[in-house]
Amino acid sequence: MHDINIELEKIIHDMRRGILTAGIELVAKGLVAGTWGNISARIAKSSWIAITPSGRDYPTMKEEDIVSELNVDAKISFSEISPKFIRILDQFAPFGPGNMRPVFLSEDVSLVYPPKIVGTNHLVTCFKQNGNEKVFDAIGFNLGYFADSIKGKCLVDIVYTIETLVKDGKSYPQIRIKDILVKNNQTHLATQTETIRE
Repeated sequence: MHDINIELEKIIHDMRRGILTAGIELVAKGLVAGTWGNISARIAKSSWIAITPSGRDYPTMKEEDIVSELNVDAKISFSEISPKFIRILDQFAPFGPGNMRPVFLSEDVSLVYPPKIVGTNHLVTCFKQNGNEKVFDAIGFNLGYFADSIKGKCLVDIVYTIETLVKDGKSYPQIRIKDILVKNNQTHLATQTETIRE
């Protein structure tokens, strides 16, 4: 297991524990009754969320009952990423804690060249999608542990944001990878227990 994986799992574990504690306190203080309402939390500056299941009594709920997932705003194909699409995305700026960049899911993408690890543990590669000529540079900060897992794999699903990269005075869309699902064995490597969900 990789350090970033352990760190993410610890953060999610702490978030689930905090939600469970809050639910029990709400019941104890008489602020909720029975199975009323859900409690959710989000990891700051990320798209990871956790939420209590509906119809469950807080005092009997266990930490593992709380669902955590990477929140995806839309499933898109690479053919949809055009200069017009980028201009529309830019209209939602400025991005920050109160206005996060949209998170996208693209399925069945493949590597153009083998991934590299740069800096301390950043994954750098290039993706394309079958039936589309478009090729996109991609970087996954602190996702270098994926390099061996996706080398030589046919297809992966990726969750990402789109940012602008300026190269030689020209602007290009760059994929900022949030998570990867390796298709050949359906193993979700970043958290192993979490799901990618639309």
